[in-house]
Amino acid sequence: MTHTDAAHRLAGMTITVAAALALTACGSGDAAARPPAEGDTGPERGTAAAGELRVEDAWVPEPAAPDTGAAYLTVFNDAAGDDALVAARASVSDDVELYSTSRMAAVEEIPVYGGGSTELQSSGFHLMLNGIDGPLPAGATVELTLTFASGTTIEVGAPVLEPAAGAEENAEEEHTGHH
Repeated sequence: MTHTDAAHRLAGMTITVAAALALTACGSGDAAARPPAEGDTGPERGTAAAGELRVEDAWVPEPAAPDTGAAYLTVFNDAAGDDALVAARASVSDDVELYSTSRMAAVEEIPVYGGGSTELQSSGFHLMLNGIDGPLPAGATVELTLTFASGTTIEVGAPVLEPAAGAEENAEEEHTGHH
């Protein structure tokens, strides 16, 4: 094996390890933040549409911490041109951040490419709900208002769902130290 071959192999392994760490950095292994498996007949999730944009599968895991939570959803862009989520509001919080797990920080926008979709989930982009006004028990609904760069606004109800069985002790670790 030449020095160049060894360097390429090492670079490839480094990228693979870095990607794996990025995917697990924000509780991606935490079942409490994972939606039910495909085909699950669990609680109905929020959906809404405006213009060429639609939101599906909006939900909020029951927060482990009393004043911080997250919201997950998928945005579909049926237009040919790109758009971006640039702001969000929530009925239970005056401080909602567009958040990137890979950057471990708030971001200015979340891209939604033309003809595509963007999933907001625990291991990627998601909405951080900071300073939650009060308890968010399972069965409650959080009203989300999403604003896009195109000027489109979508209002969607996101049901609060219980964490997956057996994940309660892991749920307390999710999003600790982000801020």
